Amino acid sequence: MLVEDSLASDHLYTRTRAIEWYPDNKGGGKTGPVGTDVVMEQWVSVARWDWRIILVHYRVTYAGTTAHANNTQELPASM
Repeated sequence: MLVEDSLASDHLYTRTRAIEWYPDNKGGGKTGPVGTDVVMEQWVSVARWDWRIILVHYRVTYAGTTAHANNTQELPASM
């Protein structure tokens, strides 16, 4: 899984590439995860108006070319 992260003065950022739940038919297996074309990004910051409030923003992007139907995804997902 590709993981990038950064620390800025006002937020934490994480970018991950999701892995297949069932990689066996995609060239992987128990010890060989297979990445997908789904990129999940997360920004975490403290609200400027109240330090007791934590703001979490997500963006999920599909970077592939295969057509897929929309579906729900539990978040946070393995980030």
